[in-house]
Amino acid sequence: MNLSQKIDSAATLKDMLQGSGVFDFCDIIAKEYGRNIPYKLVAEISALNDLEPCRAGQIKTIGIFYYHMDIGGVQRVISRQIEIFKKLGYNVVVFTTDPPSEKDYCIGDTSRVVIDRLDPNSSVRENAEKFVNTMRQYDIDLFYSHAFGDVFHLLCFLLLTKFCLKIPCFVHYHNVFSYSLCRAAIPQFFVVTEILKMADLVLSLSRVDCLYFQSEGVKSVYLPNPPTFDKIPDELEKVSDGKTVLFLARIEPSQKRPCDAVAIIEKVALQVPDVKLVIVGCGKEKDEAQLLKRIEKSSAKDNICFKGHSSNVVEYLLSSDIFLCTSTREGYPMTFAEALCCGLPIVTYDMPYLEVTRGDSGISVVPQLDIESAADKIIYLLENPVEREKASEKARLYGEKLFEFDHENVWSDIIMNYKSFSNESVCQINDVGIMLNTLKFHLFLGDKERLKKKNKQLADMQKSLTSLQKSFSFKIGRLITSGPRKMREWVRLVRKVK
Repeated sequence: MNLSQKIDSAATLKDMLQGSGVFDFCDIIAKEYGRNIPYKLVAEISALNDLEPCRAGQIKTIGIFYYHMDIGGVQRVISRQIEIFKKLGYNVVVFTTDPPSEKDYCIGDTSRVVIDRLDPNSSVRENAEKFVNTMRQYDIDLFYSHAFGDVFHLLCFLLLTKFCLKIPCFVHYHNVFSYSLCRAAIPQFFVVTEILKMADLVLSLSRVDCLYFQSEGVKSVYLPNPPTFDKIPDELEKVSDGKTVLFLARIEPSQKRPCDAVAIIEKVALQVPDVKLVIVGCGKEKDEAQLLKRIEKSSAKDNICFKGHSSNVVEYLLSSDIFLCTSTREGYPMTFAEALCCGLPIVTYDMPYLEVTRGDSGISVVPQLDIESAADKIIYLLENPVEREKASEKARLYGEKLFEFDHENVWSDIIMNYKSFSNESVCQINDVGIMLNTLKFHLFLGDKERLKKKNKQLADMQKSLTSLQKSFSFKIGRLITSGPRKMREWVRLVRKVK
């Protein structure tokens, strides 16, 4: 009998989640389902209409969680939020599963604690108990998770904070609501949404995301990310040659698609021979190797410079003329905000749900995966400096508006009054259409991903078969069975003659 079959009523489920029973519950989920947690089970958990109330008392210490603190927009957001929370008078402790590294974003004198990851293949019960004890050790009153994609991890966090620690749990959703569909993870899409119903608050990065979550019964508010900079960079420091295109992103093939940027510049170089593409960012070793191989084979390889990781992106922003983004999805691209603050026009694949693309911000949008249109737009801006300057002025003005948002005041209200928040509509008139079109496109990407995985499996099987056929043992086996095979063929021919 599996876990779902044991749960015959809400009362039974609630009994299983009392006290140390939560540790056992997480352990059973890991052993029975791993990360493939059934929707029915999650729905039964989230449907408990009397989830344990948070313990009484004022919030004094906020525990922020993410896996690591290096090379990404999430980490930049956390480093800025730490400053905001401290200005509001809260203590902050950062929890990560990875140890500190030299590429980490600065968190000043903020305490950082490395905890064991709640992974289905690890000692889940032991690590869950350690997690609870660590939260108690540091007197955490509010747990704020920036991790949202690992369904097992997220479910365990919410169960442990809700039933053991009895403290509120916020989840910051750092991607578009439908990102699971892009990865061909349709069941996960529904499971994550159901899990998020248990959160005390979900921070959404666009009004479209917020609309989706609210329509599914998730308590959510729209909150843009804070600017990376303390103040907008001095525009007088901007020095460029009129020919430089900047690609600034994590090197990742399926979402960020840096090889698309290479393909785009190949087409641009046919008309603007002295164009230069500067690629700044790092990623997994295999992904960087794939990109370098693509650059080496490129007809425009002399126009492309791969810089790798940099902790000083401003120098690249101020020395470039156009910012290029080839992502299939983003939540709230911090690089867009940074580019706009530096007065850098942006050419990007269409992501209509992004707040930054919905205003007069000097951003040129082209259809998703349309390399030709992206190249044409870049050529137009490079060959028309007056139009490029107009786009630059719009970008700068939009960048200045980003500093008008009062993050401290909004966060103060959220922390003090999250219990009384209702799902008030923040959507605009065309948000529903944008949400549906986003769902359709991400389902399309998911189909492509499934086909890609299937083709890879077939290729791997063919490779294994070829390798087997070339092996010494296979050749010996063929030699040994050659006599019986010839005899069988002879018998078949004799029967045919008769």
